[in-house]
Amino acid sequence: MCVDTTGSRARLRCGSALWCSPSLPCSLENELGVLEAIHLFVEILDTYFSHVCELDLVWHFHKVYMILDEFILAGEIQETSKKVILERLEELEKMEAMEGNLLDRLTA
Repeated sequence: MCVDTTGSRARLRCGSALWCSPSLPCSLENELGVLEAIHLFVEILDTYFSHVCELDLVWHFHKVYMILDEFILAGEIQETSKKVILERLEELEKMEAMEGNLLDRLTA
């Protein structure tokens, strides 16, 4: 569904259990590219959280930002492979767990 407003278009897109509504400038030449990026982001969220819902985004917002940082950096798409992004996230989780164990040992 598309709603035209002054100078921009709002699109509603359902992916998994999430509804996304980006506001895109009317001068945007590659609207399909933006919609594909949103679709991939929702697919990654769905795989990472195993059936993502709005509460996952609220309670684990720091992980959502971590996923977004692996996917998009400085407004540019850095990686388009869902498998590669999920592998990087797994590595980051392992590093966080090791860091937490180290802090537990230091404070004990």
